[in-house]
Amino acid sequence: MSNQKIDTPAAAVENPPAATTLSPEAVVEQLRLLRSQIGEVTPLTAAQRKTLRGGHAKASNEELQASINVIDAKDLVEQAVGQPAAEVRNLFEEANHWTAVEDELRTLLNGVAGANLIRRQRVALVSGRAYSVSAQLA
Repeated sequence: MSNQKIDTPAAAVENPPAATTLSPEAVVEQLRLLRSQIGEVTPLTAAQRKTLRGGHAKASNEELQASINVIDAKDLVEQAVGQPAAEVRNLFEEANHWTAVEDELRTLLNGVAGANLIRRQRVALVSGRAYSVSAQLA
């Protein structure tokens, strides 16, 4: 950890934002419900992620599309691969759609983490003031 000073907008520290629609407990409950409805949620260890990222996952969309086109063009390739091009194309499209979901969730997480950091800084500011007042009274 470094001892960098983080500039937080004074308005965010001094004036808490308007009350949110959902409580944190309600958000957690809804996220758990959403997770149960998604179906295929597979948490991976860091080692598993590293292994999967080291393989074909690095191929560009253009390379993947070209490979699917080869499967589609040659019956022999389709037989060797063991899956029809249409099935592979659907898997490719599904992965791209879930990437959009992943991006939205990451943005949501970053927003929640930022807002929580500001909340903690406000608490620290109030605590510091309380300590100063207590020290002066003592």
